[in-house]
Amino acid sequence: MNDKKHKKTCAYCSKVYYAKNIRGTYCSDNCRVKANRKFSVKATQNSPVELKEEEELKIIENQIQQNEAELQTLSENANRAKAYEDKKELYNSKIAQLQNNRSLLVRNNGKFIKGGELTKDVADSFKDPVDKLLAGAFTYLIESNLGNPMKFQNHDQAIKRIDQEIKSIENEFKQLRVPLFFETLYNDDKTRIYSDLTSLRSKKKELEEFIRKAKNSKDLSQLKDKDGFISAKDVSNAKFPDRIKLGNDIGDFLGPIERNRCAISLSGIPGSGKTYFSFDLMKGFIDLGLSAGYFSMEEGISDLTREKIELYGLQNEENCKFRENATLEDIQNYAKIFDVIVIDSWGKLNTEIDEFDKLRVKFPNTFFIVIFQLTSSKQMRGGPKAAYDASVNITTFSENDKRYAINTKNRYVQTGFVYSIDTRKIVPDPRTGKKR
Repeated sequence: MNDKKHKKTCAYCSKVYYAKNIRGTYCSDNCRVKANRKFSVKATQNSPVELKEEEELKIIENQIQQNEAELQTLSENANRAKAYEDKKELYNSKIAQLQNNRSLLVRNNGKFIKGGELTKDVADSFKDPVDKLLAGAFTYLIESNLGNPMKFQNHDQAIKRIDQEIKSIENEFKQLRVPLFFETLYNDDKTRIYSDLTSLRSKKKELEEFIRKAKNSKDLSQLKDKDGFISAKDVSNAKFPDRIKLGNDIGDFLGPIERNRCAISLSGIPGSGKTYFSFDLMKGFIDLGLSAGYFSMEEGISDLTREKIELYGLQNEENCKFRENATLEDIQNYAKIFDVIVIDSWGKLNTEIDEFDKLRVKFPNTFFIVIFQLTSSKQMRGGPKAAYDASVNITTFSENDKRYAINTKNRYVQTGFVYSIDTRKIVPDPRTGKKR
């Protein structure tokens, strides 16, 4: 039964489709991505945190309704199957009785039998020839004494009528549709659906509790007193943006980052994979349905750009845009539009390093990924201030012609994790052999 299809309604476009399993939510990957982007747009517009959870709650409630409907269908099919079996038994009983009656008529066709007055009276009390014949015959069997002779009439006609009735019942039985119940494993399906319902109802309860708390909480700005302080009690009831985690190993490497003034700095010597790693990070955000604007001021847009786009599977992404030249004012304008801004590199903006921190504070819902070149002394060009202001500092390096990235500062996970830019996996540090 693993290939059984499940009738669903797409949670994004409302199209009816058949999913491979009960947990199907969207009719296509396109709808899944659009739905995720819909959530991200709401978050970018400073909508309440609970809106995303409310959308998810609606999806789960829809799935619960579908499961309950499927369970109801199974129950109806089981009832249909029982009714089918009952009718089958009734039809078989009717046919058996008619065939017995037919045999009796055939045996007595054209013959005289003797019986008493009771036999005749009982037979005469029936108008239908078949009933008259059968009543007389059965009364004769009960009545043991001999009486006046009586001939049963219309035997051939009665036999023909019984044959027609048998054929009619058989045709009626053939027209009965065998219930879907016989094509499924009722108990297995019932167990599976109950298990899914238990899981969905548990998730629904968690979301409802989360939404309840979120609606009762307030923004930090509403909780601060006139001097800008906020009590510990109020902090526990404050609204904070969701944390998100990228998929695969890069998600474990980066950790569950918070969508609040998040800026990631990338630095490393030339050829150590900074640009490649920025594409890898951007791909992780795009897979979550976020939009990205990549400002390729160092390398420009060239055949190398196309190679990276194809390497990271971005060739069909319309929500990922590239631009060669930009000013700080351009970055500020597009930070209002894109969920993720990638800058390669900061030095090409020809602006003060203090603007880096101002960007993330002014646009708290935008993720900034910024590449910084190193000086000859291997210090971040423009000074160390950007490293202090960034949420995450990542340094790229090469070892034996292989490229790696290492967390040197991370507010969300422990530092020291090493990521292979070439294999896109967390690996032991090639310089020490230690995992972190």
